[in-house]
Amino acid sequence: MVAALLLMSLVSIAAAAENLEHQSKNAQKLIATLDSVGINDQDVKNFITETDSHVDHGYLYLSQEKVMGGNLALRYQLGSMPSSRHVELNFTPEDAPHIQLNARTDMVRVGYHLDFP
Repeated sequence: MVAALLLMSLVSIAAAAENLEHQSKNAQKLIATLDSVGINDQDVKNFITETDSHVDHGYLYLSQEKVMGGNLALRYQLGSMPSSRHVELNFTPEDAPHIQLNARTDMVRVGYHLDFP
């Protein structure tokens, strides 16, 4: 029985890898796992697709707007235990995209980064 469940899980994950409607492998695996246990409601799939579209570079973007000549985003850092310290306000000026200002409950940081091709 365990071997059959493991095989079914691997087949579902492999089938999900061919599904290109989701950007991340995690969303593909989640859809495949839910399908394998019989949860295939379209509202759940739409929620996963919408949430997946707001994830970028390890952050879940909760809100994003253009203000004061730049982009202001409220975002949550993924990949660790849930905490209010992972919620941050990020501002990136349009005329200086290499500069970022981040404000969290425990810090304020001004960062400069370079993109190498």
